[in-house]
Amino acid sequence: MPAEISFMRNAQQLTGYPALIDKTDSVAIRLFDTQEAAENAMRTGVKRLLCLELKDRLKQLDKNLPGLKQATMQLTTRINPGDLKQDMLNAIIDRALMGDDPLPRNEQAFVAQSQRAKGRLPEVTTALASLMQQIGNEYQVLMGRLATTHIGRVRNEINDQLNNLIYPGFLCHTPWKRSQHIPRYLKGMSLRLEKLLTNVERDEKNSMEINVLWQQYLQRLERHQRIGLIDENLNEFRWQIEELRISLFAQELKTPYPISIKRLQKLWEGVRA
Repeated sequence: MPAEISFMRNAQQLTGYPALIDKTDSVAIRLFDTQEAAENAMRTGVKRLLCLELKDRLKQLDKNLPGLKQATMQLTTRINPGDLKQDMLNAIIDRALMGDDPLPRNEQAFVAQSQRAKGRLPEVTTALASLMQQIGNEYQVLMGRLATTHIGRVRNEINDQLNNLIYPGFLCHTPWKRSQHIPRYLKGMSLRLEKLLTNVERDEKNSMEINVLWQQYLQRLERHQRIGLIDENLNEFRWQIEELRISLFAQELKTPYPISIKRLQKLWEGVRA
């Protein structure tokens, strides 16, 4: 499967980008106009081939998914059990079968990828079960504190933050490296509520600064979605807002890198209009 092919149409030389596409029970070949679209389709198509290759292992995983029962109980107020199970399975398949690996384009590379996938399945399954336990535990603590919070502004902000972190399909929609930080973000919300009554004015000031950036992000995201644009700088901006929340509301949890409003404003300069 070449990355691109040249062909003539109406006496004009054109370049097309072939890729496998997912047909659920099989795959097919389709020619795309752009390299980006072809690579996105190809990644999904290769994953489908790997699923067919490893169907017995995946069938066993479907029957006995570690961490599912506890996660279902802990997150039952947010996500339907069936949706959560499928999301967990999809996240394992995505991370174990392909992850960030380069796309295989011949039989030898595909066989090697299949071997890597087999080896990673147990490791990724265990890692996801551990992550879900952390998320579930922190979510339960947060729900307990949120139930006793009587400041409507803060309750609404926490619920909005939660809605953008934990929702049906959140594991697949959140990049693997980002999802590892969700327990810390939940703990940060709990610490914010714990400190709230001792300094309501400071919380409100921090809240206003965050809200300006968040609304800025939402407006640009809506525009990008409308024109079909994917901008990694905008995605980075979204996750740096979560880190800024940690820095402002729960400093003791620390951030993996220096973060400030000025740094976010600088990053915004690189976001596409």
